[in-house]
Amino acid sequence: MKELRQLPNFIVKGFEKKYDICDIISEFERPKSLGMNKDKANEYVEEYWSKSNLDAPYGSNNESFKQFNNRVCSFIDNELQNYPDKTIIFGHGTWFAMLCFKFLGYNKVNEYNMRKFRRFSDWIFSA
Repeated sequence: MKELRQLPNFIVKGFEKKYDICDIISEFERPKSLGMNKDKANEYVEEYWSKSNLDAPYGSNNESFKQFNNRVCSFIDNELQNYPDKTIIFGHGTWFAMLCFKFLGYNKVNEYNMRKFRRFSDWIFSA
């Protein structure tokens, strides 16, 4: 597995369980270090998604949509089988939305699917 960090033990319904964090499932984050107010940041986000430039950097780690997509595909192809019963827990909505998008068969990385993913993730988060 890729770079796992051990978290402290947790008690879950009377059972002690160790959890690991796999860096490959880190979030596709909004830009945080641009010094924008909320309105400007929202404007930036809308512009980013409407342009649907697969190689444009996004987020605090300057990852592009194409790189984000490839990271999720790498997880599916190389990591998921390493988890017992393919059981994983997510704390990041956009990453989970991309995983669902991939499981639904949207595997081609193009501008059309980038816009479709944005609508899909908006739909998931509005439910």
